[in-house]
Amino acid sequence: MDRVIYITGASSDIGKNLRKKLSNSRYKVYVLSRNKIKTFSNESYIKYDLGDRICPIIGNYEHIIFHLAHDYYDRKFEKNTNVYGLQKIIHSFKNVSSKKIVFISTADCSNPKSTIYTSQKRISESLLDLKKDLIVRPSLIFSDNNINKLFKNLPKFGVPIPINRSRIAPMNIENFCEELYNLVLNESAVGIILFLGQENISLKDFIYKKYKIKTFNSYNSLWIVLIYLFKFTRIPILFFLSERILGFIYLRDVENIKEDEVSKRYI
Repeated sequence: MDRVIYITGASSDIGKNLRKKLSNSRYKVYVLSRNKIKTFSNESYIKYDLGDRICPIIGNYEHIIFHLAHDYYDRKFEKNTNVYGLQKIIHSFKNVSSKKIVFISTADCSNPKSTIYTSQKRISESLLDLKKDLIVRPSLIFSDNNINKLFKNLPKFGVPIPINRSRIAPMNIENFCEELYNLVLNESAVGIILFLGQENISLKDFIYKKYKIKTFNSYNSLWIVLIYLFKFTRIPILFFLSERILGFIYLRDVENIKEDEVSKRYI
């Protein structure tokens, strides 16, 4: 049976790297994004916003949907854009017999101390069928884009960060997408898999090792006040930043993330 691949959030960093891998494959790929993007020879572009219906390609195909799209500025726990968007995808493919949704979640999804982002991911996970779908929970993914550009523009010393000595397991985005490609298309994996880099390291040490930036810890109570002020402004980018800061304060050590139904995969 031939495969048809759909990628929501195709213009994201993960989307771009995954598409490069798929560009050398024999699969027909449909890239779904809010804005028009340049496509490879085996791709077709479909304009897409979270919550849109996806029309499955008619024929005897195995349909694989990489759901990467996420609205980071949605503040709602319930009835939010992200959960509704996944519900719409599930409904779009409800009459397709051979299908798999590959959902990108977050490593610390089960942490009882949740950000709005984490809560939205946890609710979304509950909608999926672990016997047929794949939930990927990656640890910190680093690349040369997005938030990594921020680190490159910071001063090389005296940068404050919250107090948290939990270790992360960072991984390069190219390695992550390579492993994801093999896992989905060669191994046909399902269930929940926690993706981890080979090295357990604190964020403080990671920032110094990768960006040569020396940081110092400041009291979390001060960060909580700053988070409140950021959210109070109702400015989207400050809300996004407040979620990232709070997520780091709550972050658990990767070695303490243990669930019976979750397997670990080291990259």
